[in-house]
Amino acid sequence: MVGRLYEQFPHLLKYFPGSHHCIVEIAQHIKDFIASRVEEHQENLDPSDPQDFIDSFLLCMEKEDTDSAFDHNSLIAIVLNLFFAGTETTSTTLRYGCLTFLKYPQVTEKVQEEIDQVIGKNRLPELKDQANMPYTDAVIHEIQRFSDLLPLGLPHMVTEDTSFRGYFFPRVLICSFF
Repeated sequence: MVGRLYEQFPHLLKYFPGSHHCIVEIAQHIKDFIASRVEEHQENLDPSDPQDFIDSFLLCMEKEDTDSAFDHNSLIAIVLNLFFAGTETTSTTLRYGCLTFLKYPQVTEKVQEEIDQVIGKNRLPELKDQANMPYTDAVIHEIQRFSDLLPLGLPHMVTEDTSFRGYFFPRVLICSFF
C-alpha cells in the first residue's frame, strides 16, 4: 500500500514521517545487487548456451539497435519486478502446498514417489523433468488454483462451460485475450 502511494505522490510523502522513507534506499540496494548479477552474467555469457532469463535478455540486447527496449536499465527493472512478483507467489504456493500435503498424506506419498522415480535422490530437479512428472505438475497447479495467490489480480474462471456436482459454471469472457 505504501509503495503505491509513494509511486503516485513521491513529492508529497517526503513530508510525512514513517518507514516509507527507507523504501527508496532498500530498492536501490536491490537494484545494485541485480546490476552486479547482470555484470557477472555479461562476463560469463555463452551465446550458444544461455542459462536463464538474464542471459537471454543480454543476447537480445546484442542483436537489437540502440533505440530498442532491450537495454541495461530495462533489464534491471524487469528482474526487479520478477523478483518481487515471484517472492510472494512462491511463498504462498509453498505455504498452501505444505498445508495440502499435511491434510492429504496420500497426495504427498504419490508426489514423493513420482519425484523419486524421475529425479532420484542424487541430483537436483531440472526444468526438463517437469514433462515426466504429470502428477506433481497437476498437484502444483491445483494448489495454485485454489490458493489466494492474486486476490485482487487476475480473475479465476473456467475456460469452457463446465458442470460440476450439479452446478453450472459458464465461460465468461472478461478480456479479449481469454
